[in-house]
Amino acid sequence: TCMHNHSVSAARTISCLTKIRRAMPVSIFNIYLTEQETLSFYSARKNRIKVAAENGLTLSLPWEVFKPYVTKNGISGRFAVYFNSDGKFMRLQQL
Repeated sequence: TCMHNHSVSAARTISCLTKIRRAMPVSIFNIYLTEQETLSFYSARKNRIKVAAENGLTLSLPWEVFKPYVTKNGISGRFAVYFNSDGKFMRLQQL
């Protein structure tokens, strides 16, 4: 198991982190929102984005997590969303 111990080597720590990452549920999806569609989120008419993940799940994610990826043209790209073992959102990463 990956226990917190000050005498654990760096290699053991990396091994533990790799195991945790592998166990973290992830969903991959593509998103393409135009500038106009993106503006509707800024005007607070909408606060969640629904996407269809490659694993067949429909995800409803808070608008806030997409803000770092907004460009003048909207939002587009391939993303991975990571969840903890309880299914709670952990992070969003553009691939």
